[in-house]
Amino acid sequence: MDTQLEYENESILNIDPRPGHIVLQEKSLRAREKIAPFLPPDFDLPVVASPVDKWRQRCRFGVMHEFNSPISDFRYMLTRRSCDGSFDSPIYLDDFPIASASVSEAMFLLKSALKRLRGTQYEQYELILRGLCTIGIHGTKSTKPAVNAGKAKGDVVISLFYDQPICSHDTSQPWISAADIVRDLTGFVGVVGRAKGIRLISGRDYVTETLITASGEHLTYRQTEGHFSNPNSHIAELTLDWLCSRSTVICGASACKQGNSRIENSVECTLPRHDLLEMFCGNGNHTIALAKCGIFRHVLGVEINSILVAAAQHNIAENSVGEKCSIMRAPSARFVTKALKKYDATTSRTCKTATV
Repeated sequence: MDTQLEYENESILNIDPRPGHIVLQEKSLRAREKIAPFLPPDFDLPVVASPVDKWRQRCRFGVMHEFNSPISDFRYMLTRRSCDGSFDSPIYLDDFPIASASVSEAMFLLKSALKRLRGTQYEQYELILRGLCTIGIHGTKSTKPAVNAGKAKGDVVISLFYDQPICSHDTSQPWISAADIVRDLTGFVGVVGRAKGIRLISGRDYVTETLITASGEHLTYRQTEGHFSNPNSHIAELTLDWLCSRSTVICGASACKQGNSRIENSVECTLPRHDLLEMFCGNGNHTIALAKCGIFRHVLGVEINSILVAAAQHNIAENSVGEKCSIMRAPSARFVTKALKKYDATTSRTCKTATV
């Protein structure tokens, strides 16, 4: 890769002309400097390079289209920002190098569906395109056989952002019906329409992703449209492996090997005796993996966003870790403040008792 690309959700492409490995080295040094005060002097912080291309499962693009022009004029675009912060003219594209296979496929399928709509059902085509300014595509790493040829092979949800109303005060059905047709033509699991104060859904508003850990564990996650999830599944999997590995070292549980009764019944085996509190847990991506690896007695995740809490609770049930994992909806700062006060009060009572 000759240049380093940094992609932002606002359809902005940052371009760094230096080789990617140089940029990664510089970033890792900055990160080490920031967190060094919180780490042991001899701590080895691993640095893992992301794949050069086809890694991003979530992208957002601007669009250019004209009703009175051929559909070939419908194009995806990004705004390019140089190192000096200035904005260049838009970049028009039919594919995006860092987009995953599912996102690249969705770009082609959507454009093909709109071309077909224009020729056969112009009213629905106009409902989808009028006022459309931005398109978000959320795909997955995990794929499945397409029901029909020419359809998406994995879960894909697209978000259509408009700069004008997309429905009247009395009904949203025309737009939803048009979105249903797009969904049928493409095989997407959901099409979401967004305008000021409006959010319409055709199908569903989430994808289901499967991450595979180094131990071969398959973890299934619901990732909701418009809410945070790691767009790089390759790095997400490596992160889960690293967290479980470090937790094992920290908790001293590495001596306990499942399936070996001699070790399990000996003093060498350190059974789970620690609980874990995870703040800002999102949809439970890390929470569930840490509950699955058997290091902790219980993992409690705290998250304020009700949509992410609902997704996390679904994911806990889907991965069968309900007995070892739970989610609490609360502001993390307030939760920590109360928890520390309770801890201080408990410590104070313990000390007084010991003194007496």
